[in-house]
Amino acid sequence: MPDWEALYQEDRTPWQRKGLNPAFDYWRHQHLFQPCRILMPGCGTSPEVVELARLGFDVTALDLSQTAIDKQREYLSQTRQTATLEVDSVLTWMPEHHFDMIYEQTCLCALELHDRHHYVQQLRHWLKPDGTLFALFMQTGEEGGPPYDCPILKMEELFSGEHWRWPDPPFFESHHSGQMFELGVVLKRHDRP
Repeated sequence: MPDWEALYQEDRTPWQRKGLNPAFDYWRHQHLFQPCRILMPGCGTSPEVVELARLGFDVTALDLSQTAIDKQREYLSQTRQTATLEVDSVLTWMPEHHFDMIYEQTCLCALELHDRHHYVQQLRHWLKPDGTLFALFMQTGEEGGPPYDCPILKMEELFSGEHWRWPDPPFFESHHSGQMFELGVVLKRHDRP
Protein backbone atom coordinates (compact mmCIF):
# COMPACT_ATOMS: atom_id res chain seq x y z
CA MET A 1 0.00 0.00 0.00
CA PRO A 2 1.35 3.46 -0.82
CA ASP A 3 2.44 5.85 1.90
CA TRP A 4 -0.42 8.30 1.34
CA GLU A 5 0.89 10.78 3.90
CA ALA A 6 4.28 10.98 2.16
CA LEU A 7 2.62 11.41 -1.23
CA TYR A 8 0.55 14.35 0.03
CA GLN A 9 3.52 15.89 1.82
CA GLU A 10 5.58 15.70 -1.37
CA ASP A 11 2.64 16.88 -3.52
CA ARG A 12 2.87 13.74 -5.67
CA THR A 13 -0.86 13.30 -6.18
CA PRO A 14 -1.48 13.08 -9.95
CA TRP A 15 -4.89 11.47 -9.35
CA GLN A 16 -6.24 14.71 -7.85
CA ARG A 17 -8.26 16.78 -10.31
CA LYS A 18 -7.71 20.53 -10.43
CA GLY A 19 -11.46 21.18 -10.44
CA LEU A 20 -14.72 19.46 -9.67
CA ASN A 21 -15.34 16.05 -11.15
CA PRO A 22 -17.64 16.40 -14.21
CA ALA A 23 -20.00 13.87 -12.59
CA PHE A 24 -20.38 16.23 -9.62
CA ASP A 25 -21.62 19.02 -11.91
CA TYR A 26 -23.84 16.58 -13.80
CA TRP A 27 -25.49 15.33 -10.60
CA ARG A 28 -25.88 18.87 -9.31
CA HIS A 29 -27.62 19.98 -12.51
CA GLN A 30 -29.87 16.91 -12.26
CA HIS A 31 -30.92 18.26 -8.82
CA LEU A 32 -29.70 15.10 -7.09
CA PHE A 33 -27.77 17.08 -4.45
CA GLN A 34 -30.04 18.35 -1.69
CA PRO A 35 -28.40 19.73 1.48
CA CYS A 36 -28.18 17.06 4.17
CA ARG A 37 -25.55 15.17 6.17
CA ILE A 38 -22.97 13.95 3.65
CA LEU A 39 -19.72 12.02 4.00
CA MET A 40 -16.76 12.15 1.64
CA PRO A 41 -14.43 9.21 2.46
CA GLY A 42 -10.87 9.37 1.15
CA CYS A 43 -11.42 13.05 0.38
CA GLY A 44 -7.77 13.93 -0.24
CA THR A 45 -7.55 17.57 -1.32
CA SER A 46 -10.56 17.40 -3.64
CA PRO A 47 -12.48 20.67 -4.09
CA GLU A 48 -15.81 18.87 -3.65
CA VAL A 49 -15.48 19.23 0.14
CA VAL A 50 -15.59 23.03 -0.07
CA GLU A 51 -18.23 23.01 -2.80
CA LEU A 52 -20.56 20.73 -0.84
CA ALA A 53 -20.17 23.01 2.19
CA ARG A 54 -20.88 26.03 -0.01
CA LEU A 55 -24.07 24.34 -1.24
CA GLY A 56 -25.31 24.07 2.36
CA PHE A 57 -24.41 20.46 3.17
CA ASP A 58 -23.34 19.31 6.63
CA VAL A 59 -20.07 17.82 5.33
CA THR A 60 -17.80 15.28 6.98
CA ALA A 61 -14.53 14.69 5.12
CA LEU A 62 -12.41 11.67 6.02
CA ASP A 63 -8.87 10.83 4.97
CA LEU A 64 -5.92 8.81 6.24
CA SER A 65 -3.51 11.65 5.47
CA GLN A 66 -3.09 14.44 8.03
CA THR A 67 -1.56 16.62 5.29
CA ALA A 68 -4.62 16.20 3.05
CA ILE A 69 -6.94 17.10 5.94
CA ASP A 70 -4.78 20.12 6.84
CA LYS A 71 -5.08 21.33 3.24
CA GLN A 72 -8.84 20.88 3.37
CA ARG A 73 -8.90 22.93 6.58
CA GLU A 74 -6.95 25.67 4.79
CA TYR A 75 -9.31 25.62 1.77
CA LEU A 76 -12.34 25.82 4.05
CA SER A 77 -10.84 28.73 5.97
CA GLN A 78 -10.01 30.62 2.76
CA THR A 79 -13.59 30.25 1.52
CA ARG A 80 -15.22 30.79 4.93
CA GLN A 81 -16.90 27.39 4.79
CA THR A 82 -17.11 24.75 7.51
CA ALA A 83 -16.94 20.96 7.56
CA THR A 84 -16.09 18.23 10.02
CA LEU A 85 -12.63 16.88 9.18
CA GLU A 86 -11.50 13.44 10.33
CA VAL A 87 -8.07 11.79 10.07
CA ASP A 88 -8.65 8.04 10.12
CA SER A 89 -8.80 4.92 7.99
CA VAL A 90 -11.96 4.25 6.00
CA LEU A 91 -11.60 0.64 7.13
CA THR A 92 -11.88 1.38 10.86
CA TRP A 93 -13.60 4.77 11.32
CA MET A 94 -17.04 4.64 12.90
CA PRO A 95 -19.17 7.80 13.21
CA GLU A 96 -21.80 8.36 15.88
CA HIS A 97 -24.60 8.99 13.38
CA HIS A 98 -25.64 7.81 9.94
CA PHE A 99 -25.30 9.96 6.83
CA ASP A 100 -28.03 10.80 4.32
CA MET A 101 -25.55 10.74 1.42
CA ILE A 102 -22.02 9.57 0.68
CA TYR A 103 -19.87 10.94 -2.13
CA GLU A 104 -17.42 8.13 -2.98
CA GLN A 105 -14.93 9.74 -5.31
CA THR A 106 -12.65 6.83 -6.24
CA CYS A 107 -11.58 5.98 -2.69
CA LEU A 108 -12.49 2.39 -3.52
CA CYS A 109 -9.94 2.18 -6.35
CA ALA A 110 -7.15 3.19 -3.96
CA LEU A 111 -7.79 0.29 -1.58
CA GLU A 112 -6.13 -3.09 -1.81
CA LEU A 113 -8.45 -5.60 -3.47
CA HIS A 114 -8.76 -7.70 -0.31
CA ASP A 115 -10.18 -4.66 1.55
CA ARG A 116 -13.01 -3.95 -0.88
CA HIS A 117 -15.72 -6.09 0.78
CA HIS A 118 -15.02 -4.58 4.18
CA TYR A 119 -15.09 -1.05 2.75
CA VAL A 120 -18.47 -1.69 1.12
CA GLN A 121 -19.76 -2.92 4.48
CA GLN A 122 -18.47 0.32 6.00
CA LEU A 123 -20.32 2.37 3.37
CA ARG A 124 -23.53 0.51 4.18
CA HIS A 125 -23.06 1.04 7.93
CA TRP A 126 -22.36 4.75 7.47
CA LEU A 127 -25.37 5.35 5.23
CA LYS A 128 -28.90 5.48 6.58
CA PRO A 129 -31.51 3.14 5.06
CA ASP A 130 -32.65 4.57 1.71
CA GLY A 131 -29.64 6.88 1.77
CA THR A 132 -27.82 7.73 -1.47
CA LEU A 133 -24.32 6.72 -2.49
CA PHE A 134 -22.75 8.75 -5.30
CA ALA A 135 -20.03 6.40 -6.54
CA LEU A 136 -17.29 7.03 -9.10
CA PHE A 137 -15.90 3.69 -10.23
CA MET A 138 -12.44 3.94 -11.83
CA GLN A 139 -12.03 2.18 -15.17
CA THR A 140 -8.36 1.53 -15.94
CA GLY A 141 -8.68 -1.66 -17.97
CA GLU A 142 -5.37 -2.79 -16.44
CA GLU A 143 -4.10 -5.13 -13.74
CA GLY A 144 -2.53 -3.76 -10.60
CA GLY A 145 -2.79 -0.38 -8.98
CA PRO A 146 -3.55 1.87 -7.33
CA PRO A 147 -5.69 2.98 -8.92
CA TYR A 148 -7.22 -0.47 -9.16
CA ASP A 149 -9.67 -1.20 -11.94
CA CYS A 150 -13.32 -1.27 -10.86
CA PRO A 151 -15.12 -3.00 -13.77
CA ILE A 152 -18.82 -2.33 -13.61
CA LEU A 153 -19.81 -6.01 -13.58
CA LYS A 154 -17.57 -6.60 -10.56
CA MET A 155 -19.02 -3.51 -8.90
CA GLU A 156 -22.53 -4.91 -9.40
CA GLU A 157 -21.40 -8.04 -7.54
CA LEU A 158 -19.62 -6.04 -4.82
CA PHE A 159 -22.57 -3.68 -4.33
CA SER A 160 -25.10 -6.50 -4.55
CA GLY A 161 -28.81 -6.11 -5.02
CA GLU A 162 -29.28 -7.49 -1.51
CA HIS A 163 -28.23 -4.13 -0.06
CA TRP A 164 -28.04 -1.69 -3.00
CA ARG A 165 -30.51 -0.54 -5.63
CA TRP A 166 -28.86 0.16 -8.99
CA PRO A 167 -30.12 2.53 -11.69
CA ASP A 168 -30.38 1.48 -15.29
CA PRO A 169 -27.35 2.21 -17.50
CA PRO A 170 -25.84 4.11 -19.20
CA PHE A 171 -23.71 5.63 -16.44
CA PHE A 172 -22.04 9.02 -16.56
CA GLU A 173 -18.43 8.92 -17.80
CA SER A 174 -15.80 11.24 -16.29
CA HIS A 175 -12.59 11.10 -18.26
CA HIS A 176 -9.37 11.12 -16.27
CA SER A 177 -5.71 11.14 -17.24
CA GLY A 178 -4.59 8.83 -20.04
CA GLN A 179 -7.12 6.15 -20.95
CA MET A 180 -8.69 6.07 -17.49
CA PHE A 181 -12.22 7.19 -16.80
CA GLU A 182 -14.75 6.89 -14.01
CA LEU A 183 -18.31 5.64 -14.24
CA GLY A 184 -20.61 7.69 -12.04
CA VAL A 185 -23.39 5.61 -10.50
CA VAL A 186 -26.04 6.73 -8.00
CA LEU A 187 -26.90 3.82 -5.68
CA LYS A 188 -29.57 3.63 -2.98
CA ARG A 189 -29.03 1.63 0.16
CA HIS A 190 -31.82 -0.82 0.79
CA ASP A 191 -32.06 -4.09 2.66
CA ARG A 192 -34.21 -6.85 1.31
CA PRO A 193 -36.35 -8.50 3.98
